[in-house]
Amino acid sequence: MLAALGPAAGPGGARALRVRAEAGDLAAALALARVTGEERPALEVVQALPDALSRRTAAVEVAAELGPRAAQLLPLVEERLKAPGLESRADAAAAIWRVTGRTHDTAPVVADQLARRSHADRPYFGHQPHLGALRALTALRLLPAAARTAVEHIAFSPRRVVSSPLCDATPHPDLEARELARGLLALTR
Repeated sequence: MLAALGPAAGPGGARALRVRAEAGDLAAALALARVTGEERPALEVVQALPDALSRRTAAVEVAAELGPRAAQLLPLVEERLKAPGLESRADAAAAIWRVTGRTHDTAPVVADQLARRSHADRPYFGHQPHLGALRALTALRLLPAAARTAVEHIAFSPRRVVSSPLCDATPHPDLEARELARGLLALTR
């Protein structure tokens, strides 16, 4: 909640977040960055993590949130591009773009996630696994040719849901994916 408030969280919120961040809480450190603009605590939490995998995973999260202010984490994030899972590579590519603005080597990785993950392979997940890649390509304002067919499929697939299973007015992930896909197609025509 403090992260959502940003600077409105005030000095008391910032103090509480700083205490948690100094104890190694990454969520608190990222919230502190939103509240005060300080990136140092988040960067220190990543560097203090006990193993390389957790450092790389956290570095992707921090870089995605902080953008250019997380430039010193770029080597860790770039290592994540070699991760075995498509989502891991796509998340890392999107984080690299947030830090550097590079699209020549990041957009194809994100597009690959969409192109390889066939909806027919895992129909019970709907389009939720595509959300991160769709958000990233929309932010990049790019649609590589390798992902166009998948994005068109998502944009025009039959509606499978009536509403979200949550009672908080959150759109169902399939509806959000469809909206993102249609928006991406409109942006890249």
